[in-house]
Amino acid sequence: MLDRWKHVPKFSLMGGLALGLVVLLFAFTLSSLRSVTDRVDRYQRTNTKSLCALRSDLQRRVRSGERFLIAHPQGIPGIPVVTIQQGLDNERRTVQALSPLICT
Repeated sequence: MLDRWKHVPKFSLMGGLALGLVVLLFAFTLSSLRSVTDRVDRYQRTNTKSLCALRSDLQRRVRSGERFLIAHPQGIPGIPVVTIQQGLDNERRTVQALSPLICT
Protein backbone atom coordinates (compact mmCIF):
# COMPACT_ATOMS: atom_id res chain seq x y z
CA MET A 1 0.00 0.00 0.00
CA LEU A 2 2.84 2.42 0.76
CA ASP A 3 4.39 1.66 -2.65
CA ARG A 4 1.89 3.85 -4.40
CA TRP A 5 3.11 6.91 -2.44
CA LYS A 6 6.81 6.33 -3.23
CA HIS A 7 6.87 8.95 -5.95
CA VAL A 8 5.54 11.68 -3.60
CA PRO A 9 8.29 13.35 -1.57
CA LYS A 10 7.95 12.77 2.17
CA PHE A 11 7.95 16.50 2.91
CA SER A 12 4.87 16.94 0.72
CA LEU A 13 2.95 14.39 2.76
CA MET A 14 4.17 15.95 6.00
CA GLY A 15 3.22 19.41 4.72
CA GLY A 16 -0.27 18.20 3.85
CA LEU A 17 -0.68 16.65 7.28
CA ALA A 18 0.61 19.79 8.95
CA LEU A 19 -1.75 21.95 6.92
CA GLY A 20 -4.66 19.70 7.85
CA LEU A 21 -3.68 19.93 11.50
CA VAL A 22 -3.48 23.73 11.30
CA VAL A 23 -6.93 23.87 9.68
CA LEU A 24 -8.38 21.66 12.43
CA LEU A 25 -6.78 23.76 15.16
CA PHE A 26 -8.07 26.94 13.53
CA ALA A 27 -11.60 25.53 13.34
CA PHE A 28 -11.46 24.44 16.99
CA THR A 29 -10.13 27.84 18.10
CA LEU A 30 -12.79 29.67 16.11
CA SER A 31 -15.51 27.52 17.65
CA SER A 32 -14.14 28.10 21.16
CA LEU A 33 -13.87 31.83 20.56
CA ARG A 34 -17.49 31.98 19.44
CA SER A 35 -18.58 30.20 22.62
CA VAL A 36 -16.60 32.59 24.82
CA THR A 37 -17.95 35.60 22.92
CA ASP A 38 -21.53 34.40 23.42
CA ARG A 39 -20.91 34.00 27.15
CA VAL A 40 -19.35 37.45 27.47
CA ASP A 41 -22.32 38.99 25.63
CA ARG A 42 -24.75 37.22 27.96
CA TYR A 43 -22.86 38.38 31.08
CA GLN A 44 -22.65 41.92 29.72
CA ARG A 45 -26.42 42.06 29.24
CA THR A 46 -27.03 40.71 32.75
CA ASN A 47 -24.58 43.17 34.31
CA THR A 48 -26.07 46.10 32.42
CA LYS A 49 -29.58 45.19 33.59
CA SER A 50 -28.34 44.96 37.19
CA LEU A 51 -26.51 48.28 37.04
CA CYS A 52 -29.52 49.96 35.43
CA ALA A 53 -31.73 48.66 38.25
CA LEU A 54 -29.24 50.02 40.78
CA ARG A 55 -29.18 53.43 39.08
CA SER A 56 -32.97 53.58 38.97
CA ASP A 57 -33.21 52.68 42.67
CA LEU A 58 -30.63 55.32 43.58
CA GLN A 59 -32.49 57.97 41.57
CA ARG A 60 -35.67 57.15 43.52
CA ARG A 61 -33.76 57.36 46.80
CA VAL A 62 -32.30 60.75 45.89
CA ARG A 63 -35.77 62.13 45.06
CA SER A 64 -37.17 60.67 48.25
CA GLY A 65 -34.31 62.08 50.30
CA GLU A 66 -34.75 65.52 48.77
CA ARG A 67 -38.46 65.47 49.65
CA PHE A 68 -37.57 64.31 53.16
CA LEU A 69 -35.15 67.23 53.64
CA ILE A 70 -37.81 69.69 52.46
CA ALA A 71 -40.22 68.26 55.03
CA HIS A 72 -37.54 67.99 57.76
CA PRO A 73 -35.00 70.77 57.15
CA GLN A 74 -33.42 70.22 60.57
CA GLY A 75 -33.14 66.44 60.15
CA ILE A 76 -34.65 64.17 62.75
CA PRO A 77 -33.59 63.40 66.32
CA GLY A 78 -30.44 61.29 66.20
CA ILE A 79 -29.77 61.94 62.49
CA PRO A 80 -28.52 65.42 61.72
CA VAL A 81 -29.27 67.04 58.38
CA VAL A 82 -25.57 66.95 57.43
CA THR A 83 -25.58 63.14 57.64
CA ILE A 84 -28.67 62.90 55.43
CA GLN A 85 -27.12 65.36 52.97
CA GLN A 86 -23.87 63.35 52.83
CA GLY A 87 -25.84 60.21 52.03
CA LEU A 88 -27.69 62.01 49.25
CA ASP A 89 -24.43 63.38 47.85
CA ASN A 90 -22.96 59.88 47.78
CA GLU A 91 -26.02 58.55 45.98
CA ARG A 92 -25.88 61.39 43.44
CA ARG A 93 -22.21 60.61 42.72
CA THR A 94 -23.06 56.96 42.16
CA VAL A 95 -25.93 57.90 39.84
CA GLN A 96 -23.53 60.18 37.95
CA ALA A 97 -20.96 57.37 37.67
CA LEU A 98 -23.64 55.10 36.22
CA SER A 99 -24.92 57.73 33.77
CA PRO A 100 -23.04 56.35 30.72
CA LEU A 101 -25.17 53.21 30.88
CA ILE A 102 -27.76 52.83 28.16
CA CYS A 103 -30.81 51.46 29.92
CA THR A 104 -33.93 50.35 28.07
